Amino acid sequence: MSGDPSPIRMWIFILEGEMQFEASNREALHVAPGSALLLEDTDGRGHVSRVLGSRPVTIAVVRLPASHA
Repeated sequence: MSGDPSPIRMWIFILEGEMQFEASNREALHVAPGSALLLEDTDGRGHVSRVLGSRPVTIAVVRLPASHA
């Protein structure tokens, strides 16, 4: 799997449509309206995301400060 890291730390909230996120370890997560997902993979191999079905996806994004861990 070839993915990209998230450009920033962020919460995403799925408002409409459905998506799948696949981590570099091949773990897949299906998200639908009402789902929230914290993206923190700002380095490394990242993830792949794809829209499922023919319906457009609408998301809300909340940008978070950079992690200093």
